[in-house]
Amino acid sequence: MSTTALTIGLLADAHCGRGVWHTRYFSDSPAKLAVCIDTFIQRGVDMLVNLGDTIDRLEDDPNDPADYLTAATEIIQRFDGDRHALLGNHDVACLTKDDLLACAGRQRPAYYSFDKAGIHFVVLDSNHFRDGSDHGPGHMPDDWADTWLGERQLAWLADDLAAAGDRPTIIFCHANLDYREIDGRRDPHVVCDHAAARTILESAGNIRAIFQGHCHPGHLQTIAGIPTITLRAMCEGPGLENNAYAIAHVSTDGSITIESFGQQRTIEIPH
Repeated sequence: MSTTALTIGLLADAHCGRGVWHTRYFSDSPAKLAVCIDTFIQRGVDMLVNLGDTIDRLEDDPNDPADYLTAATEIIQRFDGDRHALLGNHDVACLTKDDLLACAGRQRPAYYSFDKAGIHFVVLDSNHFRDGSDHGPGHMPDDWADTWLGERQLAWLADDLAAAGDRPTIIFCHANLDYREIDGRRDPHVVCDHAAARTILESAGNIRAIFQGHCHPGHLQTIAGIPTITLRAMCEGPGLENNAYAIAHVSTDGSITIESFGQQRTIEIPH
């Protein structure tokens, strides 16, 4: 019988900033984030993973986005356990990867892997052009859909998963790795090199789940036996009643159950 190996606090797409854009309430996100972090502390989760888009900035906002990042980071750092922060597309539109990583206490590269409680974890960076160059302020795609992992990262991923052997493995990515279509075309939330990424992931034989953000409504899709969980965006809707986050309970065999909070939909992962 498997037992719980660890618990992971998960959040996505806080978009901390100023103002409102359509259904995204940037100004309400710091308060939502604080409640989320307090819950993780009270529940004693072992690890926190922020799936990206921590900050955002409207074109007419005169404030420095670094101030939004600093404020959000101060809230997140109240959790004194193991913390991991992915880079989202709005993060890198506001600040350089180097500045974002420095604030998170990390250096290059933005993608990496680690082991904890017998589980292998992989953090990916979906903010590249086709040639592997970085997205960044003043160097963003005209179309948000022009998003790639890139050949260099994919080669690293294949090697990393091979080295992990049969250890249960969980993948984290901001942009989406499960293929979907809208009106017969690739959903723009899905990375352009999804086919190459899926080949690597499905061939590994050890992937227990993929967690991602970016697509704000959130969803669950299982492809080739790999559940892909997209969290609902924290920034969607006004007030704390529209908060959204989750806790993943990971067992020693890699099976996962999800505990949902606020507007995060209930997720049943097939075992």
